[in-house]
Amino acid sequence: MAVFTLSACSENKKDAPSSPKEPAPLSPSKSSSASAGSEEEIAKTEVLRAYDKFWDAQVAAYQKGSMKGAGVERYATAKALAFVDEGVRSMAKEGNRKRGKPSHKATVSKFTARKPGSAATATISDCLDTSSWKTVKKDSGKVVPLPSDVPSRFTVTTKAEDWGKRGWRMLEVTPTARKC
Repeated sequence: MAVFTLSACSENKKDAPSSPKEPAPLSPSKSSSASAGSEEEIAKTEVLRAYDKFWDAQVAAYQKGSMKGAGVERYATAKALAFVDEGVRSMAKEGNRKRGKPSHKATVSKFTARKPGSAATATISDCLDTSSWKTVKKDSGKVVPLPSDVPSRFTVTTKAEDWGKRGWRMLEVTPTARKC
């Protein structure tokens, strides 16, 4: 969907986020009698941390106009990685970048615990606010206005999978035209 051109461009180094770090592995509970509920809450916290880092890496890629060195591949794979790469390339081709950073309010709307032979999975529901994340012309820095039919706040659904010691990975990102 065209609404989700996630571009974070800024040639201004003070706007660039620091390099994302590799996600920490899911830590086991300190109590040997930890309930399944607490393990699930720990996993949900970890997936939301990885999701935040995924967004930080996207912002860096859109600001640079390149995936190189942004670290998106540390937090995304499959369709999610291709989705970001396509958006970054499209913006760069148009001579645009992003400035600023979006805000969001994400929750885990569905969680499936790890079972023998399958990884834990999560669905993240997010209200993305791009009003502080402006598309600008790379050469002039002039803001490119959003089309009038594109909301600055909309819902995004992301599917994620736990890769064990390698952390959570975002598998698929689906923006909607639904305002939030």
